[in-house]
This record gives sequence, C-alpha cells and structure tokens, in this order.
Amino acid sequence: MMSPSWWQPPLVLPYDPGPARETMRGILAIVTFAGLVLAGVAVYGLFLVNRAEDARSFSELVFTAMVALAGSVGGFYFGAAGRERV
Repeated sequence: MMSPSWWQPPLVLPYDPGPARETMRGILAIVTFAGLVLAGVAVYGLFLVNRAEDARSFSELVFTAMVALAGSVGGFYFGAAGRERV
C-alpha cells in the first residue's frame, strides 16, 4: 500500500544538548546559592543565641567550603559560557 501524496515523514532534528545543559547549570547555581544562604543563616543564628565559638567552628568548616564551591560553580559556568561564544 502506498502512502498518500500529501503525507511526509516527520521532521527529525539532531539532538542539541545546549538547552538541557543550561537548565542543569541554572539548577546547580540555585542549589549552590541556597546552600550558601542556608550556611550564612546558620552562622547568624548561632551568633544570635550567644554560641560564638560554635558559629566560628561551623563557619570554618562549612561556610568556607560552601564559598569555595560557589566560586568553583561560578567559574565553571562563566568559563564554559565564554568558551561557547568564541
């Protein structure tokens, strides 16, 4: 049986990972920033209840690591975005 003359097969576009990549980068940036904000709120809360020594040790262990992670995520994002434009 032959297909009608007006029928054409559906157009198949090649896979483009760009939009999914940008969505994932956005999600990672939001999660990293939320973790940074949460760590900051925790340090501030410890200072409010007069537990400065706990706040200091928490900030040395967690907050500094979160700042480094946020810097790495930002550097990776902007580094990859700059490379794609060239």
